[in-house]
Amino acid sequence: MKKLLLPVVVIGVVLIAGGSYFHFRSAKPAPVDSSLRKVRNFTALDHEGVSQTLYRFVDEKAIVIISQDNGCEKLPGLISVLRKVQREYSSRGIRFFMINSNPENDRQSIINKAAEYGLRIPILLDPAQIVTGELSLRQTTETVVIIPKTWQIVYRGPIDESLRKTLAAIDSGRIEGQTDQLVQGTPLSLREKKRVSLKDEAAPLIAKKCLDCHTVSARPHFKTYEDLKENAAQIRESILTDTMPPFSIDSFYSSDVNELTLSEEEKKILIDWIDQGANNDGFGDPIVKWRKAINDEQHTEVTKAVKKMRRIYTGNTGAPVEVSGEGDTEFRYFQIGGPVPRDLWITAVHVQPSKRPLLQKASLIVASKPLTFFEDLASEIEYDNKCYDSSHYLLGAFMGIEHRENKQFRRFSVWGKQHQQPYKVSRTPLKLVTLVPKGHYLILETLNRGLGRPAFIRTKLDFYSDVQKVDRSKYRVVRGRMMNTPMLAIPPGSKSHFEHTRFYKINTGISLLSVIVHMHYRGRSAKVVQKDREGNVKTIFSIPNFNYGQTPYMEMIFSTPIDIPKGDMIGAICEFDNSSLNTRIHDTQTTVRHGISLGQSEMCNVHLTYAAQDENAEVWGVE
Repeated sequence: MKKLLLPVVVIGVVLIAGGSYFHFRSAKPAPVDSSLRKVRNFTALDHEGVSQTLYRFVDEKAIVIISQDNGCEKLPGLISVLRKVQREYSSRGIRFFMINSNPENDRQSIINKAAEYGLRIPILLDPAQIVTGELSLRQTTETVVIIPKTWQIVYRGPIDESLRKTLAAIDSGRIEGQTDQLVQGTPLSLREKKRVSLKDEAAPLIAKKCLDCHTVSARPHFKTYEDLKENAAQIRESILTDTMPPFSIDSFYSSDVNELTLSEEEKKILIDWIDQGANNDGFGDPIVKWRKAINDEQHTEVTKAVKKMRRIYTGNTGAPVEVSGEGDTEFRYFQIGGPVPRDLWITAVHVQPSKRPLLQKASLIVASKPLTFFEDLASEIEYDNKCYDSSHYLLGAFMGIEHRENKQFRRFSVWGKQHQQPYKVSRTPLKLVTLVPKGHYLILETLNRGLGRPAFIRTKLDFYSDVQKVDRSKYRVVRGRMMNTPMLAIPPGSKSHFEHTRFYKINTGISLLSVIVHMHYRGRSAKVVQKDREGNVKTIFSIPNFNYGQTPYMEMIFSTPIDIPKGDMIGAICEFDNSSLNTRIHDTQTTVRHGISLGQSEMCNVHLTYAAQDENAEVWGVE
């Protein structure tokens, strides 16, 4: 586990545009040759699942990147030389990395090879050869050295004495290197670049991965081809830095049913299309055509799904409520009708806001008491933290009562960035059943965005079921559990601070169905981990590059449920950045504590949905 908690380190890329030799001997560094192109920022995973972002290491003296391939016969013979160089300079502000660009080397084999090397050097994963192309790498063992102050390559060559001399010069405040040396390595298996079609390749991908948000709420809007063309540079940068699209989960551990994360191959398609001029090779506007096609397909899909179900309950939020032009600053809660008259076995929810662009996020809470009970309870809590608002205390009341009296907190995302297409039915996780017991209440939690002017909204919900006969032995009931760190404290200036929830013991086997991770502007990464009876800890879910504004409230629904046996434990780890490297925050000089203010406080809230093997067992214990 300790290996997973090492500070994140970052490398960079550069394109050489002429100028093959650097030679500065004065103690005071001379101006850098302007013929060398500045490194472009990017983010990539390493073999341990750590997200590496270039511009986070602006204060380093140098970055060393070595081309690696599992089948390279020359590299093992250079390990002793590399170990000596790394031992000498890694403590002096010089970072070492390898990069693997062979798509035939899967991640597990790279992990195994790293263990063979016996080096603590992160290996970047570049199966689509995007970074490799940026670096113009051609051979295994080929090594480049980048100086972050200018983001330029000052050395390209082998792992030998010339590399050590370059690092020694940089360490002493000089820059002295060569970028024209011969490398005796194995040629990399580089893919031939092919022409990318907007009509057949890029447009369908953009429609599937981007338009759900970028035609409704997120900016820039991509409603036409001209919108894409105008924003091509921004799209390229967002892909390289992994800020778009959201849902940047690590598929090595688990996969999401919505499949919104771009694969490495998909990233390459879009980057190649942009680099080739972002041209339109079709007739008319393929973005408009694909947008309509996907909406029609989803409408048809939902219509077919609904036809196979019975509508078993309906309700609404009551009279329209006003939303200011700036949007909501806290959650709103609405009780959908009275106590349900019978057990409801729900497999789908159709959310129908009267003004779709207003509704940003909605979750459904199954409560054992009416909304007024929780409102009265929340009003009795003393406001001892200026960062909190009434909705925070109300949510705490829900969690406390439901966990105490019902051993679970049932809260399900039914509207978010993955639920915004017209008529789209929000399925409960993996088409299992959500049981609302007779006499319980349905509470809708909403957050509305501002449209620049006051507007009114009223939301209707239809509940569907495909359960023909209630049989508790046949259907797995969806339950909920919240894990958090209410006592978190993030030190001033910390670049990488980790907070751990407690470990919860599983008293009966469960199948994890989905995860919602919520942090604020300082959130960097998050993991759900499993500890077995022998104390071994492994990651089962990871968001390596959390980005508030892209990932908050998003429900990650697992393509395959994750089974946790009886006796094992589950916990969560959140990483935060409270330093000047985090451009989202302004105050880095104070200790940050738990609260709901995005800029002043933080959260590490991890909400799980699951199904228990024994419906009658008390599922959760503590370590």
